Amino acid sequence: MNQMILGALIGYFMGNFMTAFFLGKCFKGIDVRQEGTKNVGASNAVVTMGWKYGVATWALDILKTTAAVLIAQKLFPGQLDIHVIAGFCSILGHMYPIILGFKGGKGASSVFGMMLGLNWKVAIIMAITLTIITLVTDYIALGTISMFTIVMIYFIGWNYGISSIIISAGFLALVIYKHKGNISRIIKGEELGLRATKKINKERKKEKEKNRN
Repeated sequence: MNQMILGALIGYFMGNFMTAFFLGKCFKGIDVRQEGTKNVGASNAVVTMGWKYGVATWALDILKTTAAVLIAQKLFPGQLDIHVIAGFCSILGHMYPIILGFKGGKGASSVFGMMLGLNWKVAIIMAITLTIITLVTDYIALGTISMFTIVMIYFIGWNYGISSIIISAGFLALVIYKHKGNISRIIKGEELGLRATKKINKERKKEKEKNRN
């Protein structure tokens, strides 16, 4: 029990490293919570700071959760449930970070990072699925939900313990809930897609160059 608590704490506090927030503060002098979609994940980093910062946010948010799983594997070899708990608690730390008043991101990069630590082959399948669904639909939210679905299917198919399956099902429900606003806007045709975001960033860049001149 103490080992599970330690694994959970390691995961949660590593998940509290909010990349988009720190990049915005350090390099752009902005608070991403007050800009764009007001989210502190990679998608809003793209909207508010551009693709380079969005990619950096995505990569670091992946790595922090992968690191949480790898640390748990090193400390508790062979104890799969603790590895899973560390990964999911890192996602939880990203979604509900104590350092930002429990208002964080939506977990897309973090769930990929967890699976990268648990099974890199499944992580590749998740990345391909995310890419295809996002490009076809133009919405990251739908790609994110699909990744959490794959995680639950993986835990069921690869004979993980019932606790891992229940946790993954709970997180899938939580992610759908976190994206309820996106889903509602998609249905109404009001959601800002990636292509529209790219166009907005280009116009914003042109406006800044115009103002300089």
